[in-house]
Amino acid sequence: MDKKRLFNFPVLDFQLQSAENYTALALKMQYNLRAFGVCSYVQSILKCPSTATPSSYASSDSQSHTTSVVTQDQWVRTDEQIMAYIMRSISIPIRMSIGHSISSREQWLALSHMFV
Repeated sequence: MDKKRLFNFPVLDFQLQSAENYTALALKMQYNLRAFGVCSYVQSILKCPSTATPSSYASSDSQSHTTSVVTQDQWVRTDEQIMAYIMRSISIPIRMSIGHSISSREQWLALSHMFV
């Protein structure tokens, strides 16, 4: 994460084009999301907290058992960055199919339903 609290997800060396390369792309993205400690968003482990109370969760990107507090604004910003990463990693026709998704989890599930 940089100073503006943006993730610098690596550019993938290929885009999702069809069912033929879905498994390779999904695996590569999962590794990258885990490396940045945000795989819990697409796995629906970390849900968007309510506006009233921040969500506490065990940080997956450290060895300690510390907890992090995520506000709704932080959650939405991170989820939107993951959504943008997913959209950058797929071909335009597929983007059009999942463009209506409102979360990275919805995008992830839509791709899974399309190609698995």
